[in-house]
Amino acid sequence: MKIIGQRRHGDAARRGGALILSLVAVGVVGVLAMAFLQLSASVTRRQVGAVDTKLAFYLAEAGLTESYAGVLVGRTGRVGSETDPAVYGEGLLWVERDVIDGDHIELKSTGMAKTGRATLGVVLERGTPNVKGLGVFSLSNLIIGPGTTVDGFDSSVGTYAEHLAMDPALMELARLGSNANVTVSATPTDPTVIKGDVIPGPASSVVEAGDPTITGNTTNESVTAEVFPAIVIPTVPMFGGVTHGAGVPLIVPSGSFGAAYLHLAANSDVTLQGPLTLVLGGLQLASDSQLLFDTTNGAINLYVSNYLDVDPAALLVTTGEKANDVMISIDGDVPVEFESAGPFYGMIYAPDATVVLANGFELFGAVAAATLDIANGATLHYDAALAAIGAEEELPKKVSWRIVDLPQAVPKSLTKDPFDELGVDPDLLANPADAHEDQTIHVRYIPPAGPPAQNYDGLESGFNWNNVKYLLSLKRDGGLVDGDLAEIADDGGLTMTVK
Repeated sequence: MKIIGQRRHGDAARRGGALILSLVAVGVVGVLAMAFLQLSASVTRRQVGAVDTKLAFYLAEAGLTESYAGVLVGRTGRVGSETDPAVYGEGLLWVERDVIDGDHIELKSTGMAKTGRATLGVVLERGTPNVKGLGVFSLSNLIIGPGTTVDGFDSSVGTYAEHLAMDPALMELARLGSNANVTVSATPTDPTVIKGDVIPGPASSVVEAGDPTITGNTTNESVTAEVFPAIVIPTVPMFGGVTHGAGVPLIVPSGSFGAAYLHLAANSDVTLQGPLTLVLGGLQLASDSQLLFDTTNGAINLYVSNYLDVDPAALLVTTGEKANDVMISIDGDVPVEFESAGPFYGMIYAPDATVVLANGFELFGAVAAATLDIANGATLHYDAALAAIGAEEELPKKVSWRIVDLPQAVPKSLTKDPFDELGVDPDLLANPADAHEDQTIHVRYIPPAGPPAQNYDGLESGFNWNNVKYLLSLKRDGGLVDGDLAEIADDGGLTMTVK
């Protein structure tokens, strides 16, 4: 009996030890399972957080795109705000604008999607202001003498001769304007023909003396006065004055340099080869001299600061037929008279000078001056391609792009809602296109029913773009947006560029 009891006691001990080992094993398995569960949850949160952060990143990019598109059409760049964001899909976004200096701004776009948040920034630089889109323009009263012909063409479509051959109606692209009155004179023996618009300054008018022919609008006065940008003379190596006599032609090669003066003696020839930036203190062309602008390989920018004297028997000649290839900038209050014969393709800019376009002078391009006098018999052909080129040059340029904030913290909750976090109702939020900062606009347009043209002045939020068939002009907060005769799409969208 004693042996049997000892055996039972040993069996019980072994069973108790096995039970303890089983409990320990179960506990270890439970701990490992909990650890793996926590690890899995952490990995899941990280994956979800990464996906949500990527969604927020894409939303911030969408905000920058919307904001930049707005800046290109004269808007401020602000889209929504943190307290009143724009809704996009299942997320939201807003864009702020910071002024860095007079020429640079930064747009900061924040996107939020579920647990993700991202803020991106882009720095924009002010475009180059210019007057290429003004056509024939004077800051003071514009005087157009009898016998003058002014029309237009578009060198991006074809040459002037090709326009004549295609459709004479295409020539009605002239654009004349002033910050003051415009006087157009004609006589029975010297008729004046202007194929296009004549736009006087604010509170000014077009005065017709005689019976000139004007095919465009003469009553659509400017809303605000134009301000000419100052001429910035580039810094280039300067040399002494050059006087070139008759004989072997003088060739000024491509590059960037200048001289105290350039005088062309009688019967002399000088060729400027583009691409060229030439700075001159003075320019003088004597009788039967010729100054050739060779733009075969690039554009030519000529700056003259003290005097420009062109003899009536001298020639200004261009090899190309695109006005944007030649720019003559006259700095200072310098009397300038263009009397030379022969066609000249280019842009003449004299913001402080008096410019006279004399009888016999034929310009294919544009001219803008403080005072402009178009003498009897002058012929001007405005190159409408300059407007598009000028608008492109004035567009803000992207300078840099950066990630402002991209939080990497693992979210505590996988059900985080950005709308709840900001306390906004997605059903009450505007989409990005409708969330731009409101602005005061002046719109001149043709309604769907057709002429006459209508005007609207007030906040953009109070204007219905569905009432516009053709846009004649648009100003946002006083800044002109170039949208002449732009047709409104069926969805109300309109592509325009800042002028």
